[in-house]
Amino acid sequence: MEIEQLIYLISQDDQKAFESFYHHYYEQIFRFCFYLLKEKEACREVVSNVFFSAWQSRKKLPEVRNMETYLYVATRNEVNRYLSQSSGFRETSLGEIPMQYEASDDPSPEEELQRK
Repeated sequence: MEIEQLIYLISQDDQKAFESFYHHYYEQIFRFCFYLLKEKEACREVVSNVFFSAWQSRKKLPEVRNMETYLYVATRNEVNRYLSQSSGFRETSLGEIPMQYEASDDPSPEEELQRK
């Protein structure tokens, strides 16, 4: 079955067509995701989210001109989202970091080394 026909059937809520679509693209999208993340478990989650999103957007899929590009971009975006949510770090600009200088009577490591 042609991809265009599958996409049309998917847009008409055909779950069997979506299963075929999923199996057709899964390995390719998973490999791309693994190239970006290097973690199988994370890739499973990301790829699952990509296909879930495709299913949710199924009515608009026939408008997509290049399905592979669409899936790669969706995967890249989902990887970025995954990384930002899972990193546990918040980006901070240097301007947000308070700078406090305290004079210390303790010798610097260099002075300590010279003393020894």
